[in-house]
Parts: sequence; structure tokens; C-alpha cells
Amino acid sequence: MMAAIISGTILSNMASSWESAKYLFNVNLELSAYLQGTPPPIEGMNLGFSLIVLGISAAAALIVSFTVFTKQDILN
Repeated sequence: MMAAIISGTILSNMASSWESAKYLFNVNLELSAYLQGTPPPIEGMNLGFSLIVLGISAAAALIVSFTVFTKQDILN
């Protein structure tokens, strides 16, 4: 996860003109920028969109971690 956050920050700085980069969870981590009034890093992003992308990423991470944990559980 740490490597994904670091590489995503570098990627978001380099690929701000890339339209599909707004779906990466790393680009959507700066939620306080919306409250301060600074423009979003990629056109078409807003607070609701960022929260939805982060929610979907969190749900996917929970599903993957739950399935990996239940496969390696020694009590069952």
C-alpha cells in the first residue's frame, strides 16, 4: 500500500492531463483542497466524485483482504 501511495502521488503529478487518471484513488486523496477552494487537479472532479472513488477503492480493498484472510484462516 505504501508503494501504491508514493507511486500514485508521482503519477498524479505527471499525468494531470491524462483524463483517466481521475479514477485513481491517489489523485482523490486531497479532499481538503475542495474545502479550501483550490481547483481540482483534473477537470471534472468534485468532492462527491472523489468520495465515490475512494469508497469504491475501500470496498474493493476490504473484499480482497477478507477473501485472502478467509483462505488462510487455520481455524476453519
